[in-house]
Amino acid sequence: MPDNIPLLRAGVMDPIVLMVERMGLPTRKMFRDAGLPDLPWDEVNPYQAVSLKASMDFLEHVADTQGLPLFGMQVVEEQSLKRIRSLPLHYRDCANLKQLIGQFIRQAQQQSSLADYRLIGDGEFVWLIQWGLIPGQPYLQTDLFTVSVLIQLIRSVTGSSWLPSIIHFSGPPVSVISDSDELNPCEIRFNQPNRGIAFPRELLCHRVEASVEENIVSSHDDAEPLPDQYLGRQLESLLPAYLSMPGFNHATIEHIAGMSFRTLQRKLRKEGQTYSSILERVRLRLSQEMLSKNDQKILDIARQLGYSNAPNFIRAFRSWTGVSPGEYRAYRETSRRA
Repeated sequence: MPDNIPLLRAGVMDPIVLMVERMGLPTRKMFRDAGLPDLPWDEVNPYQAVSLKASMDFLEHVADTQGLPLFGMQVVEEQSLKRIRSLPLHYRDCANLKQLIGQFIRQAQQQSSLADYRLIGDGEFVWLIQWGLIPGQPYLQTDLFTVSVLIQLIRSVTGSSWLPSIIHFSGPPVSVISDSDELNPCEIRFNQPNRGIAFPRELLCHRVEASVEENIVSSHDDAEPLPDQYLGRQLESLLPAYLSMPGFNHATIEHIAGMSFRTLQRKLRKEGQTYSSILERVRLRLSQEMLSKNDQKILDIARQLGYSNAPNFIRAFRSWTGVSPGEYRAYRETSRRA
């Protein structure tokens, strides 16, 4: 039984979701089935935490049901890195590929609470690899997606025809990869402890052209780091994306946490917390933000926080703050004008 909930920035899913939408598939139903937020994806904050396992399951499910064995690779090739809103890359700050890879690693480490990217030397070759993710489970499409992201990163500097010398996949041998024209003539190794690519060391000195920056959209990330430990903090990071899902309840939590609600409660008690206290804390923070920043109707705010009606939300808010949502909004408005 897992002791934590592996997290992923929602923005990493952007190219996958865009591809699925282009295919005309019932995206939101598939989100719900996988344990992802049942929302229009453009309304999801790219820095919001979602379940890493649910995201990986979603990618595998699309590939399996649509008969697309190389889907994880096709997504990156067709949508490109610029679709990942939570992964800003600033080429003007990099003189060569080594500096760009260093920047990528720093940014990529923030995309998942488990991923560990490294650039390591091995004689005439260097390896750009990723450790972590869900141990002990073969996720072919996640391997393909990750490897393709690394290849596209280097291609953004070297050109679109570049291929690595060696590719590592963490899963067992798959003929559709071994026989893939897209990866020919790479040496492909399966059942590895990581996923990644190897290339000649001298490539690290390859100059980054100033014009390359225009190929990838940059964004500003002022989000909090994803918590890699403490179940309570992970749950607090996840809840904002899921509260407004229709039918949000304990079963929803079990789905995204990957454990029974009773087990979740027991693990939280070991940290001196309860699910209800975390839920209240998240709802209070979000409600104060929404009441301070916009003029949404109280009922709309209540529904975004997982309440079925406004009176229940109003009673809860008054118990937290001593005032009604309307009074709080009026106070904040007066404070801004002062």
